[in-house]
Amino acid sequence: MGLKNSYATYGSVAKWLHWLMALCFIGAYCAVYYGIWFFPDARSPDRNFIRGIHTMFGLSVGLLVLPRLIWKVVNVEPHPDPAPNWQHLAAKYAHWGLYFFMIACPLTGWLGTGGRSVNMFWLFEIPTFRGSALFPWLVEGKLGLTFEEWEHPIDIAHKQVFGRWMAWMLILVHIAAALYHHVFEKDNTLRRMVPRAKLLQTESSSEK
Repeated sequence: MGLKNSYATYGSVAKWLHWLMALCFIGAYCAVYYGIWFFPDARSPDRNFIRGIHTMFGLSVGLLVLPRLIWKVVNVEPHPDPAPNWQHLAAKYAHWGLYFFMIACPLTGWLGTGGRSVNMFWLFEIPTFRGSALFPWLVEGKLGLTFEEWEHPIDIAHKQVFGRWMAWMLILVHIAAALYHHVFEKDNTLRRMVPRAKLLQTESSSEK
């Protein structure tokens, strides 16, 4: 398996970016719900610690989406297995929906953060939006809003629209489509994204 994509399958870079972002997404969700279920006091130190882990994983998704998009643009796209045109079109729009989510959800999460800088896995720190130079210039200076006035709609978008509804809709459709192709169609759709998976010999997978 090479680093770059081929017309038969994805390369190792695309595969590892995909699964690393998936793990970060799962980590962010597990952290936020763990905090809600086991530390109901939102102001407790334990809840703040868990919230920091959620933020680390969430921002990681946002940081990884740019190199993933660049890699997608500069590489060829593997040929899809034969399917009705509506399925190819639905897959295309679903993938771009996921990219939109992977940008919008971390971005709204960062735009609604205050307090101290975010410690990114004890390697470096990212300033919160409220703690950055952009907040007083844009929000307080240009828009004339307090942080509370700014945070409220951003918080609704991040937690309710993206986090509670859009995320699971896109993820479930993505997983269901992959499993449908793997179990019922028995093609290479899922195999192309699994490291070291052996491709089935089809007309499209044999092209280089």
